[in-house]
Amino acid sequence: MLKIEKLDGFSRSPCLEKTREDTLRRVRDWRADKNAEPVLLLSGPAGVGKSTVATTISSELPQKSVAYQFF
Repeated sequence: MLKIEKLDGFSRSPCLEKTREDTLRRVRDWRADKNAEPVLLLSGPAGVGKSTVATTISSELPQKSVAYQFF
C-alpha cells in the first residue's frame, strides 16, 4: 500500500552538498544585489529541484526574514 507523506516546509531536506551549486550561487548573488528585481522566479520541469533550492536558500535566512514559495 502506498504511504502518503505529509510535505510541509519544515520537513523538506536542503540540497545535497556539491549539488545545484551554480543555481544556489545565482540565487545568493540575486539576494545580495540591492538593485535586483524584488522577485526571483525559479522555473523548470517537475523534479529538477526548484523546491529543494528554495528550501536551502530559505534555511539560510534569518528567522525574521520572509521567504515565500508558490506553486
